[in-house]
Amino acid sequence: FGSNQVLIKLTETEISPSTLNFVRFSIAALAFLPLGLKAGAFKKKKLLSAAMELGTYLFIGYTAQVLGLGMTSASRGAVMAEFSVLIVPFRAKLRVQKIPNIVWYASVIALFGVVLVTESDGSGAGFNLGDALCLLSAMCFGTHVFRTEQRTASIDNEDLPGLISLELCLLCLLYTSDAAD
Repeated sequence: FGSNQVLIKLTETEISPSTLNFVRFSIAALAFLPLGLKAGAFKKKKLLSAAMELGTYLFIGYTAQVLGLGMTSASRGAVMAEFSVLIVPFRAKLRVQKIPNIVWYASVIALFGVVLVTESDGSGAGFNLGDALCLLSAMCFGTHVFRTEQRTASIDNEDLPGLISLELCLLCLLYTSDAAD
């Protein structure tokens, strides 16, 4: 996972962020398309609804990630990306779920680590717009994980590959218009 930000930064020097995301999700959508067709996912309203919501979190998250990495270092972006792990317990607490104390302790320590790295990475730059976009990305990814757990609780296991297929196709379509510009 740690190499993701470095690869995105390197790729951005050659192609636009929209084209990058279009290519990565086109490949993934093509790989999952047969599973979506087999599951009949494109005809199931419950799956379409879940894919629209979950795909939106991913679209905003990946867009913010690729834009943010264009404005901050890969190491700072990687640290911000780990913030997504902190979002899940906060979202669960808002839904009045019991969260073990150890999770809160670990979350506070992780949050402190994020602050330390962003404020003392040696670049002399404080928190910047790129960091904020990477943080937004992490928030979207954490929300996606949280909402996926909720949405898939009432979806049959054999329909899950279809849901993934729908999400990837949605992302591919959303990035198609941007990549064409």
